[in-house]
Amino acid sequence: MQLATQIEEIALDFGRRFSGVAPNPPVDSPSRLREMVIAAAIGSGVRYDLASSMAKALVEDPTTQQIDLVSSRHRFPNQTRKRLNAILADQASILDTTIAWLGKPKCVFKNRKLMAELVPGLGPKQTSFLFSCTGYGQEIAVLDRHILKYLQLVGITEVCSMPTSWKKYEDIEAAYLLYSSQKEVRADALDLAIWITMKAAGRKVSECAQ
Repeated sequence: MQLATQIEEIALDFGRRFSGVAPNPPVDSPSRLREMVIAAAIGSGVRYDLASSMAKALVEDPTTQQIDLVSSRHRFPNQTRKRLNAILADQASILDTTIAWLGKPKCVFKNRKLMAELVPGLGPKQTSFLFSCTGYGQEIAVLDRHILKYLQLVGITEVCSMPTSWKKYEDIEAAYLLYSSQKEVRADALDLAIWITMKAAGRKVSECAQ
């Protein structure tokens, strides 16, 4: 319990400091957004830096040959090939629609669900990450393993496993945003603070949040 209190105090202190700094400028380059959507769709079977380099190669050369090459480097090549073929079909019209949604959504919560339905490989976490990069990080939460462990550690949620449905994701997200508001820490700033704190705490946190 003492460790949990210490972790929370450190995270909130970082979060308040980050809240005093302007958020990162929204990503608005169509080419960069294409890369980010493809990287997110490629999934967690590879490191994010590798997924990003794969996505960049596909944006520059969206051919069948390049799709096959990228897919062969993935942990799940057949699944990846299928996803990429779908995303890049019809002159990448799926990407055009997705980028339009990311730019000026009428409702972030509605648009990220539409995006998850449209783009193979995207779910609540991936679509939330994309919207956080385009300027909506104060309205939503990117629930990765660090945030989920933190929320369990400080008693906000009972489990730290990844939500398996939109409803569960939104329930945990609402709890996170309420917590952020009550602690007077900007949601995107708290996200960064939790990531730094939980990474630094390492195994001790993993053992505590069981």
